[in-house]
Amino acid sequence: MSRPSPPSPEIRFRPPKLWDVALFGLAAMAGVVLIVHQPASVWLNQVIGLRGDSTIYLWFLSWWGYALAHGLSLAHTSLVSYPWGNNTLWDTSVPLVFIPLSLLVHAHLLTLPLAYNLATFGGWWFSATAAYWSLAYVSRQRLASALGAGLVLLCAYLANQALGHTDLMWVGFGFILFAVMVEFVRSSRSAGWLAARLVPVGLCLWLTNQEYFVTAQIMVLIGLYGPVHQAIRGRRSWSSVLTLLRRYLEALAVLALVVLPLAFWQLTTPDQPFRPFSYFDVYQINAANFLVPVHTWIRYLPGIRLTGNPMEQDGFLGPVFLAGLAAFEWGRRANPKERGVLAWSFAILILATGDFLLASASVNTRIPLPGIIFSVLPILKDIVFDRFMWGVFWGLGLAAALIYSRLTTWRGRSFFLVWVGLTMV
Repeated sequence: MSRPSPPSPEIRFRPPKLWDVALFGLAAMAGVVLIVHQPASVWLNQVIGLRGDSTIYLWFLSWWGYALAHGLSLAHTSLVSYPWGNNTLWDTSVPLVFIPLSLLVHAHLLTLPLAYNLATFGGWWFSATAAYWSLAYVSRQRLASALGAGLVLLCAYLANQALGHTDLMWVGFGFILFAVMVEFVRSSRSAGWLAARLVPVGLCLWLTNQEYFVTAQIMVLIGLYGPVHQAIRGRRSWSSVLTLLRRYLEALAVLALVVLPLAFWQLTTPDQPFRPFSYFDVYQINAANFLVPVHTWIRYLPGIRLTGNPMEQDGFLGPVFLAGLAAFEWGRRANPKERGVLAWSFAILILATGDFLLASASVNTRIPLPGIIFSVLPILKDIVFDRFMWGVFWGLGLAAALIYSRLTTWRGRSFFLVWVGLTMV
């Protein structure tokens, strides 16, 4: 019996050309502007989106610059959440993005509404562009990656969160992390190589949304089952898998050494009482939402009420996308890469559905799901289940790119383009 060989170290995934990324970035910017569909006067002087959480972001965009200008604590303020005060670094303050914008607002170089709109829709643009970069980095297919990233650009998660959750728009750092991990696994990179990329990307995730930092690591761990599965099937040696896991843990330890002082600072700063989100069903995806959209961007669909919070029901995939995906996967023989990506996406989708299966917002089947484990674990019990959906959409975008790259006939590619076009519409 032949012994399985480790993956070839010569195979390297080269980053896409800067010109290609810039070109897609311009297209993504045009797409966001067309979706928002507001004149320049609105961008400059009005907050675009739903009222509610947007007021919190407006406050932080005002506060960061004021705090820095007056030498105030960056971790705590007593100006809100009386009598406890507010731990600003645990809140949705988005310091990585808000601090430079807030300084410009404080210097009267930006209006406050414009700063908010740039932070929110700039995050949408950045995440779509990062999706293209990461998909092109993994698949090495420019057109296929552009189509996959186009699906991410128009996905329900970004469209819904743009209504009023600025911090959740900067998920592009998670997409970059996924591409780095693919390169690490497939090319047998060193722990030092991984740490040099994991640390800055991890810090960016932490300084935009700590929940993304945690959920990204969970999704990476799920993905690391891929090499283990290959070893079980005899396609990879167990020694190479153990080496891979050891290097990953070493790089993760370096990231922890960098993040822990910041986390300790946040943990030792007073904060208001907080109730875990896992108690609320509106923060997990229900089954009906996979087929029925909660809203269109400007006008809500009448008679459809899947949840009391439309920003948190962002699992819409649609019958067109699901039917086309089934046709491509069953009509033609899918390769192991596609099956692996789809299996990873499905595992994450199950986590997004929460602790118990909801048929709709009003129908709880009481069928326990894997997410119930998070509901009883420290730290993880505070995870909002629907925050896993961004990983699902990235995985489906990658699957779409891989499907297109294996199509060789004019008929197959034409059908693919029609399918993606209808899905986007």
